[in-house]
Amino acid sequence: MEDFKIVSEELKKRAEVEESKGNKTLRKRLNYTANIYIALDDKGVKPADLNDQLKELRTLLDRPLLKPSEVTRYYTKLLSAVQKQFGYVPEKYHQNQWMAIGMAAFGMPFGILFGFALDNMAFLGIGLPIGMPIGMAIGMQKDKQAKEQGLQLQISCDF
Repeated sequence: MEDFKIVSEELKKRAEVEESKGNKTLRKRLNYTANIYIALDDKGVKPADLNDQLKELRTLLDRPLLKPSEVTRYYTKLLSAVQKQFGYVPEKYHQNQWMAIGMAAFGMPFGILFGFALDNMAFLGIGLPIGMPIGMAIGMQKDKQAKEQGLQLQISCDF
C-alpha cells in the first residue's frame, strides 16, 4: 500500500463487503479508518511516514474474520501515532480529553468543598457537573487553537 487513496478505497470496499454480511458496526469502523487516511492525505502526510501502521493494516485486512474491536484498536493506535509524529488531532479531541480532566481536577474539589461546607459528604457528587463544563470549555478553546493552526483532522466519530 503506497498511497492513502488506495488504502481508503480498499477500506471502503471491505466496509461494503461487511455491510452485505450484515455487520454494520464493522462497516462504520472501517469507514472511519478510511476517513482518517483521506484526512491525512489532505494534510499532505506521506505514506512512507506511516509505513509501520500501513503494514499493520495490511495484516489486519488479510484476516478472514475481522472484529470491530480490532479495527477500533488499530485506528486508536493510528491516531496516537499521528498525534505524536505530526501533532494532528481529530475534531473534539481536546474537548473530550478536558471533559474528564475537568471532572477530576475541578469537579472533585468543588464537590469536597460543598461537602465540607454543608457538613454532608453526600454533596460530593455535585461538583462533577460543575467541573464537566469547565473542562469542556477549556477543551473547546484548545480545539479552536488546533483548528487555527491547521492541526485538526476533519474527521468525526459518529458511533
